[in-house]
Amino acid sequence: MSSRPSDNRCPHFRLATVVAVSAFLAACGGGGGDDAAPPTSFPLTLSDAGSRCAALVGAEFGPATVRTATLQAPASTPVQTPEYCQVTAFKTDKPIFEMVAYLPTTWTGAMVHGGGAGLNGFLASFIPFWNQTQPLQQGLVYIASNGGNNDPSGRLLLDRETLVDYSYRQIGTTYEFGQQIMKAYYAASPQHNYFMGCSRGGGEAMVAAALYPDNYDGIVAQAPAPEVKAFIARSASQGPLTPLTSDEWNQINTQYINQCDALDGVTDGVVSARQSCTFDPIAWVASQNWTADKQATVRSQYSDLKLSDGTLINQKYGLGPFFDLTSLGQPWLRIAKNDFSWTYDVKTFNLDADYGAISAMVDSVSLDVDPLLLGQFLRKGKKVLVFMGGDDTALSIEATNAYMAKTVALSGGNGANTQTRFFPGVGHCGIPNATTLLGPDSAEMLGALRNWVEKGTAPGAMVATKLNADGTVKATRPLCLVGTYPKYKGSGDVNKAENFTCAADGT
Repeated sequence: MSSRPSDNRCPHFRLATVVAVSAFLAACGGGGGDDAAPPTSFPLTLSDAGSRCAALVGAEFGPATVRTATLQAPASTPVQTPEYCQVTAFKTDKPIFEMVAYLPTTWTGAMVHGGGAGLNGFLASFIPFWNQTQPLQQGLVYIASNGGNNDPSGRLLLDRETLVDYSYRQIGTTYEFGQQIMKAYYAASPQHNYFMGCSRGGGEAMVAAALYPDNYDGIVAQAPAPEVKAFIARSASQGPLTPLTSDEWNQINTQYINQCDALDGVTDGVVSARQSCTFDPIAWVASQNWTADKQATVRSQYSDLKLSDGTLINQKYGLGPFFDLTSLGQPWLRIAKNDFSWTYDVKTFNLDADYGAISAMVDSVSLDVDPLLLGQFLRKGKKVLVFMGGDDTALSIEATNAYMAKTVALSGGNGANTQTRFFPGVGHCGIPNATTLLGPDSAEMLGALRNWVEKGTAPGAMVATKLNADGTVKATRPLCLVGTYPKYKGSGDVNKAENFTCAADGT
């Protein structure tokens, strides 16, 4: 599936704008979208960024029309950013499908495509949380979309074409727009294209690699959900269960930390040696004589999700602060059931009865990412970095590990082109919680990917960092590959990564 622009027109401008910026228009050259841009050395600094930026308004670039374009001055908050042209656009034949492009005045020659989250329906202005630096801070172009619709409730996904956009087509459309606007704005094309995202955005990163493999050189998939039918079934399965209070979930999490915290050699509220942790939440709540209904809720969370015939749907969830998924399960079931009344009550969910509808809907629009296709991306020599929080309870860590193992097995011996790492004591996408998620929660992911792609240097020792409120470093810790964990060496400052080693699980 190619996302090369099918509309190779030079951007169309309003007449007054054309007269004012004829030099800019000449940069388009009148050629097709597949024509190579003139050779360019990077970094490239525009001397006329203000006029170039203003001239974008109303122009068409591939499938999109620019709505606004504003030159943004260098800023220090919310993150330090250089001068850039902030562009909003919409799919020319579908105004609810919105896109952004951030075009730095000094461009270092690469582009980052950012993913969304949840049911999308909003524009992601930056890649949140885990990343120590943003694309603009590295002089990179950033593009993103709202996933093809502007309603985060998911209601618009009842329309099949919009659902297809959400599934994968929005990625190709946004890429086309990004390539065309870069070519016009800079009179040059990027040397490298990347995709980064978390949660649904992490799944979108895998979609980009699997379905548009020629467009991207590497991806960062953070807390991804490539098997969407399994995620929907797991989310919906929480609906009929007796809910636990926050205090009850916290009691389980406290027991988990108390019993397993010290296994990495230091007691700091962070469980690093997950594979050595033998705490059984199901047995513990039984020993506390919780009600049968509440024990069933705990048993469901920490057990494999299976059909009555034993078919595995989703691996069990890990320990950490509870993440309520019912608000996502409900709209997905409505979509799967084509319920235009939007009245479906997730409390009536029955896995055996409803899984067929989920599976049919997901397969009909290619929502699941085929590990064979992701393996073929690795066969091309392209790079995949996967990150998850060790205390992520929005997704199954075991499912992620199994999926990546399957991908490596299908990569034709090219498994060395991917790495998976875990942040101990960190939740979904690094969402902060000052009392229960205490692990170092950011890393230089984009830089690691770029070094791998552009310099051929695979990520070696990576470090996770936790910051104080004032931005100073509170603690660092090794960010270890799956199969290993950060183990304290027995001496030295426990807040410094140098005093830990990545030890094999179980040691």
